[in-house]
Amino acid sequence: MPAAQPTGAMCRARITLEAPSMQPAIFLSHGAPTLPLDDIAARDFLRGLGGRIDSAYGRPAAILVASAHWETATPEVSAPAANTTIHDFRGFPPALYDMRYPAPPAPDVAAATTSLLRAAGMRSAIDLERGLDHGAWVPLMLMYPQADIPVAHLSVHTNRPNLGLSAVSNGGIL
Repeated sequence: MPAAQPTGAMCRARITLEAPSMQPAIFLSHGAPTLPLDDIAARDFLRGLGGRIDSAYGRPAAILVASAHWETATPEVSAPAANTTIHDFRGFPPALYDMRYPAPPAPDVAAATTSLLRAAGMRSAIDLERGLDHGAWVPLMLMYPQADIPVAHLSVHTNRPNLGLSAVSNGGIL
């Protein structure tokens, strides 16, 4: 299948994605960090959600995840050389600290996202070190356990919501 031809702000970031499709923007609660260990309905729901998204919209080319566990004064998007798993909690079972979600980074998504934010009049930056906190890796570990979809992590802007990002989903980005 030919590569997508990006438009608008995505063109400035020079990204092309294979098999693009419109992906949904979804809100997920990760519950407690122990969700991957707990035998509850929320865990089972997330385990099936990735497959349902793939069936309805096609497999995401990448995932852009915003987590309330990463707040910054100016929106930042991660683009590290490798995504690390951040265990940003204390006092949980040892098995939780052994979990890793080594999804590849999505630097093209980070570049496109910062371009879209700037086009919407917001300052933004790329963080070359930030990994995935539990607000990102807990649900993703259940949805896409293979950790084979590139992931970019978006901080929550403390002063106003991250506007101007709807074009990201047009490039096959969940």
